[in-house]
Amino acid sequence: MKNIKIFFDTLAVSYNQPKFCSNVSWNQNATIFANSSTIGTTPYSIFINTDNTVYALNRIHNQIQIWLNDSINLTRTISGGFSNSWSLFVTTNGDIYVDNTNASGSVDKWALNSNSSVPVMYVSSACYSLFVDINDTLYCSMMVLHKIIAKSLNSVSNMTTIVAGTGCPGSISNMLYNPRGIFVNTNLDLYIADYTNNRIQLYQSGQLSGTTVTGVTSSTTTITLYQPTGIVLDADNYLFIVDRGYQRIVGEGPNGFRCIIGCSGSSLNQLNSPQAMAFDSTGNIFVIDSSTNQIVKFDLLTNFCDEVTTTEKTITVTMNNVTSASNIITSQSNNLIINSSKIVSYNQPKFCQNTSWEQNSTTFASNSTSPYSIFINTNNIVYVVDRINNRIQAWFNGSINPTTIISTNLSNPFAFFVTTTGDIYIDNGGSNGRVDKWALNSNISVPAMYISKACYGLFIDINDTLYCSMNSLHQVVTKSIHSVSNTLTLVAGTGCSGSASNMLYNPHGIFVDINLNLYVADYGNNRIQFYQSGQLSGITITGNGSSITLFQPTGIVLDADNYLFIVDSGNNRIIGEGPNECQRIGELFEETNGYVYINLQLASYINDILTFLFAFCCFFGTIKFVRLCRFNQRMNLFIHTLQYAGKELISFAMMFSIVFMSFICLFYLLFVSQLDECSSLLKTSQMLFEMSLMKFDAHELSGAAPFLGPFCFSLYIILVVFVCMSMFITIINDSFRRARENVNDKQEIFSYMLNKFQRWIGLKQTNEEERDALMRSEHFNPIERFPKKIDELIDAITRVRIIVLIIHAYCC
Repeated sequence: MKNIKIFFDTLAVSYNQPKFCSNVSWNQNATIFANSSTIGTTPYSIFINTDNTVYALNRIHNQIQIWLNDSINLTRTISGGFSNSWSLFVTTNGDIYVDNTNASGSVDKWALNSNSSVPVMYVSSACYSLFVDINDTLYCSMMVLHKIIAKSLNSVSNMTTIVAGTGCPGSISNMLYNPRGIFVNTNLDLYIADYTNNRIQLYQSGQLSGTTVTGVTSSTTTITLYQPTGIVLDADNYLFIVDRGYQRIVGEGPNGFRCIIGCSGSSLNQLNSPQAMAFDSTGNIFVIDSSTNQIVKFDLLTNFCDEVTTTEKTITVTMNNVTSASNIITSQSNNLIINSSKIVSYNQPKFCQNTSWEQNSTTFASNSTSPYSIFINTNNIVYVVDRINNRIQAWFNGSINPTTIISTNLSNPFAFFVTTTGDIYIDNGGSNGRVDKWALNSNISVPAMYISKACYGLFIDINDTLYCSMNSLHQVVTKSIHSVSNTLTLVAGTGCSGSASNMLYNPHGIFVDINLNLYVADYGNNRIQFYQSGQLSGITITGNGSSITLFQPTGIVLDADNYLFIVDSGNNRIIGEGPNECQRIGELFEETNGYVYINLQLASYINDILTFLFAFCCFFGTIKFVRLCRFNQRMNLFIHTLQYAGKELISFAMMFSIVFMSFICLFYLLFVSQLDECSSLLKTSQMLFEMSLMKFDAHELSGAAPFLGPFCFSLYIILVVFVCMSMFITIINDSFRRARENVNDKQEIFSYMLNKFQRWIGLKQTNEEERDALMRSEHFNPIERFPKKIDELIDAITRVRIIVLIIHAYCC
């Protein structure tokens, strides 16, 4: 854990941060400062400077409305050049920064008393909030793109930096979901109203992973928020939040968070859809209410401190290790260490899994003859090589008309590369046998690499090593641009065409990542080869029998996550890679020459149906074994119990389903905005099942709704767990009693056969009782059998006497 204490210095800020005591309160009955006749409909942004000048946007009439120095009458209106703006910010010198994405895709600056604006930041999506910190860094909250970007106002570059969010929606510590209001304190810590995640995120200066200071994912119990849209800090760094979903203003103090405005249902203090707030110098609160189309003012009532001492807020956060391709931030001995990566000149956007592009293209340029190579730098300057006219053309900062920047001493160039300094390296090897360097704003070139064949691909890595893809020589060579030697180093291919792992066949486009790994579009082998840094043997990562078929690939680029995007020239398409698989799934039919793809939807559907049928067959086939055991006493009781209980169980199931569904609707509608377990009907049903098994924490319901939570929980336990479950057990018990009364002797046949079989194979021995019964059956009384034995003896003597008489008569 790392404790960070926030100390406030004398750095001048343009906004008000009053100092409040613990007993501060505001008049709950608001006064209307401005209505729809002045600010139009659906107002969104408000700003009040330290002179108590109020600035607000009229989005319908595209105006900035200004009330100077505590004036209650509108003083000035600024209009022209912006449309449907969402946010504004005013600096200490009176300059106004306005979101103008809808009209020009930029944030514009209106200098003090100026009649026109200039763009200061180019953005691709609307800024729902703007902020300028004490270092003159402009922040833009891009709600639709789920990220916050920043740019120094003192920089001439148009490059922006992502300071929060990844560009994809999510709820983990480094992600945002529709961020709205932002605030940057004097320590350069960034606070964000994370709208859809219902929380306030704190990003300490230089960190890309945030900490939830209040809201649903906060590590400590603070206060529940619903769709927060605005945030302001006072002089002691306590938070004041526009909690739009709950139609209130939440304030923080030494005793924690509490509702300060919109806490009851009175029509005089009820907010309908608050969007933003601001303090004046005396501590009065101004709120934009977009539903009533008003700016309302809540006057400060009490602010008396019992002690003169200052309460200083201590923020305790857990320093997380954040590792990405561009930044490494670690915590060590309570010191923040930031290792920034090498800056690259090309763009590597970060894409989500569901990224898609418009399939109908627009023509950007049509006046180039036989173009082959294109380059776009981080300032969005577009460079294109015109091979027939031997020139390089550029489109600066969104211009639709090109500027020819190089047009001499070139001969049929194929490739070029632009560095971060603006230097251009151009293939000039077809006729002149070299790669030339054109320094920024220079009229002449100097040789940078001598080659014997044309370079179909050029690239400069983060170590300033120049790579050349020599198509006709089947190899990639390199040379440091700082070296005076003309010696080239072979890094891929052998100089002979082939398909082995260390060979290439007419290589075209190349790309080198920040780890110095080389990617090669192996044109003749229809594959993409990957060469790890220092290795001369490559690995096929796609094409040539791998996950997707390529045909004559010519270009390759990587995004921020090192996923591949390939120009599949022979198939006339662009291939994109993502987290799961290539976006084009399946192989081409060989006989269609690459114009028809295999449609596996029907096969997949049939496979799913067969799998379902097989599962049910296995289930019912296994259940049939019960019939073989029906003469067993216990199995016979089980089967007869189910038979007797069948009709009653069906009736009970219908009744229980109605009761259970009613509770699902009750919990879902009451707690959908307060509990993650009730965010959907499926999750709500899962929570109720866990509640039936006594595995649910009832304290979560109490925290969400102090009265309704325990009440609904108790009602569910009584009706479902006690009443319904008791009925179910009663039905089973009654059916079991009836089955046991009607048991017959047939059930012992199976047990008798089983016992005989077990004794025969030696698995079961005769017990003591059975042996006694056998002995009793074989025991006899000698006295009782004596007469029978005498009769047997007399019969034997008689038979002997008869035999003797016969023999005597024969002899005589």
